[in-house]
Amino acid sequence: MDIESFFQFYRVEFLPAYADLVSFVLKKPKQILTEIENTFSHVAQYFNPTLNSEVKEENLKKAHDHLQRATLDCYKLLWTQMDKELKKIYFDDKARIFAINIREDVFLKKFDDFRTQAKNARIEEIKNVGLNPLSALDKYKETIKTGKYLLSNVDKNKLSKLNTFRAVITTKESIISIAIGVVSGFIAGLLTAPFL
Repeated sequence: MDIESFFQFYRVEFLPAYADLVSFVLKKPKQILTEIENTFSHVAQYFNPTLNSEVKEENLKKAHDHLQRATLDCYKLLWTQMDKELKKIYFDDKARIFAINIREDVFLKKFDDFRTQAKNARIEEIKNVGLNPLSALDKYKETIKTGKYLLSNVDKNKLSKLNTFRAVITTKESIISIAIGVVSGFIAGLLTAPFL
């Protein structure tokens, strides 16, 4: 590992993963910030002129390890958030009918693929703990690609209108129920008044 390879990984692998995550969740997760801080601390030690080359190289390796972990964590956190959003559609037959721009059967199949891909990526990662932490990176990327495809086919405007419609219906049902209750109580009062 040399410093150029480290920064190449930073630019090519970490930054796109981090940008995808932050743009999706609209915040910087603490877990990733901690890994970035740890990475930076080790990079700073790599450039410390008072350390010998062996210690510098060790710090560069540690920095790379933290950056790898941060990259994988970005994809896993992104998958978790995408899964949460997509499940709302997957388990809502009305949303699947009215708020997606692909055939329902395609959406259902792709969502199942999305979940299976994530499971396979996690299995690959676990199999390679301590050996090759990045062996699952391409599998996570493929999973996120599938999630992006699904989310790009969810019509947020239609989904919002569907949810507004549901709220209006629920409100109307509540008002009607209250009105029926009041009228029923009034009628019951009139009918029982002669017997009092």
